Amino acid sequence: MSLDEEHAPAHAIALVPGGMLARLSGQTDAMVNLLHDQGVGRLTPGLKTEAVAPDGQIEAVSMPQGAVFLLGRQWHPEWRWADVSLSRAIFGAFGDAMRPG
Repeated sequence: MSLDEEHAPAHAIALVPGGMLARLSGQTDAMVNLLHDQGVGRLTPGLKTEAVAPDGQIEAVSMPQGAVFLLGRQWHPEWRWADVSLSRAIFGAFGDAMRPG
């Protein structure tokens, strides 16, 4: 299997309305690649669900308070990031957060 096939969009996610990913991207859903066998079972206090798979599996989390930029996700937005609007939004926001203010 080629890297393009391995990293191709594999399943849909729903972005949580009002969450960081939804605000950054202006999207309600997206297609993402899937390369992991494990997932988040429950959130630790302070984390917020940002996206879920159709089966309810948590696909992305954030920490809205106390962090400049914290986003955990189960997919690889770095793969062909320039071709994917959600990935561009994630990396743009990360870059903005890291610039001296």
